[in-house]
Amino acid sequence: MKPQFKDEIALENHRFLILTGLNKQKHQVVCEVQEKGRPLYRKYASLPVEYYQSDEDFWNENTRKVHERMKDEIQTFFIIENKLKNVNNYLYHFRFGRILLSYNFIDEAIGHFKVTIENKPDFVKAHRKLAACYLKKKDFSEAKYVLHQALNSGHTFPDIYNDLAVTYTFMKEYKKAKDMLQKALQKKNNFPEADFNLGLVLFFSSLDEKQEDKIAIPVRVIRALKDLKNAFHLNNKYWQNHIDDILERIKDINDDSIIALLRDLQLKITTRDDQASLEFDYFFLKFMFGRRSLNDDELEYYEHVISDEVQLKNHYADYWNDLGVIHLIQSRNYFLKALEEIEEATELNPQFTEAQETLEKIRRIKGGFLILLRALLKG
Repeated sequence: MKPQFKDEIALENHRFLILTGLNKQKHQVVCEVQEKGRPLYRKYASLPVEYYQSDEDFWNENTRKVHERMKDEIQTFFIIENKLKNVNNYLYHFRFGRILLSYNFIDEAIGHFKVTIENKPDFVKAHRKLAACYLKKKDFSEAKYVLHQALNSGHTFPDIYNDLAVTYTFMKEYKKAKDMLQKALQKKNNFPEADFNLGLVLFFSSLDEKQEDKIAIPVRVIRALKDLKNAFHLNNKYWQNHIDDILERIKDINDDSIIALLRDLQLKITTRDDQASLEFDYFFLKFMFGRRSLNDDELEYYEHVISDEVQLKNHYADYWNDLGVIHLIQSRNYFLKALEEIEEATELNPQFTEAQETLEKIRRIKGGFLILLRALLKG
């Protein structure tokens, strides 16, 4: 893919290269962030085929928008980072840590998850995300330590056992991994990730390292992969295509990369995050700590993202809550816009009694209304 847009951004001790272009075969806008020649993050935006074929200018403009949005996101990260230095709210640090982890700013994410745990030691999600950072760094001993801390504190959740099992698998301590997975499945029967991981543990533990690239994949692993593909929370294009690709390559017994692909999939699923939740976290922190107010286009974009997820996963309470928060912020913006418009009406016609009365009422409640909204949003 030849990039149509290219920018370098220098922020503090970092220098980023942002490349954005069109993948004509897949009808996608692809935006990649690099640092020191190493890819950090890649974002995709799908293109409706009918537009792509008939209106190239339309998609060139959308490519530019994706590029500019990425530049704004990277710059906003550093603004949020600086503002959070004097904030102890555990949830803000957790939200920002998740975003940083998704962009592979792993060391920075570790710092925010540690702050989260210091301020809220029983917040299990932070322990899991901190362990995910170490898993991505391939620091399995540290990941094991973090997860055992959570277990020793009484947080015996199936996800913790599953994460520990993956850690032990990469450390080739297969018996311990199997024990962890059995505990996970005892607590949660319908757990496709744990079932997949157990299949891998049984498979890997039977391999002779010198021959592992030549052994056919067991039926149990193939079945577990298909179950993963059918898992509701993995029902999106990225995971569907990724798992389909592995299933297809398994058919080729001469493909010597399949073991590495299975290990990579195991790690990616264990450290994955929900894309819509990440979008909301960024939206929320940008609203609270960004350098400027969110405009109507930005609010509509995030409302659209979360609304789509609510339609797909309407039994997820988190998405309904996120959508409610977006509407609260929109109500604030509409309130302030209404105030400006009515002030304009009274300036144009000072004798406009109805407008003067409405303006007086709005000014009377303005302070309390905005304070209430701020309190609700700060939690």
